[in-house]
Amino acid sequence: MTVRRYRPTIVVNLLDGKATLSGLFADGSLPALHHMQVDPGSVTPIRTGLGMKVPPGWTGLVMPETRLAVDHMVTMINAPEIVDSTHWGEIVVRLTNHGRRPFGVWPGLTVARFIVVPEAEPLYELYGAEKEPS
Repeated sequence: MTVRRYRPTIVVNLLDGKATLSGLFADGSLPALHHMQVDPGSVTPIRTGLGMKVPPGWTGLVMPETRLAVDHMVTMINAPEIVDSTHWGEIVVRLTNHGRRPFGVWPGLTVARFIVVPEAEPLYELYGAEKEPS
């Protein structure tokens, strides 16, 4: 059986002169743009300087970076963040620190991963409940 692979074209917009694509094309890495500190118990928006546009029929997912969670107890507050075909703004990763010490972010640090999945149109079926009266 042959598995067909589809590769949608993702348009990337460099919204800041300091933005880097270092790992994006290799493994979906989203790098931080500036030095920041994520204090314990806080939520800190981390700019990437990258805008992404996915084609219709596809959805981009901004996913937490596993190493940050495992090693530092730092993860995304709204994971996964959804980027659909109507989005064209900057990808901003909102990190939260569940640890006891401040966590330093530096330019180029991978703060999240960007993956793309095909959208599906589900068919919903009512089960185990009576239909609403007309």
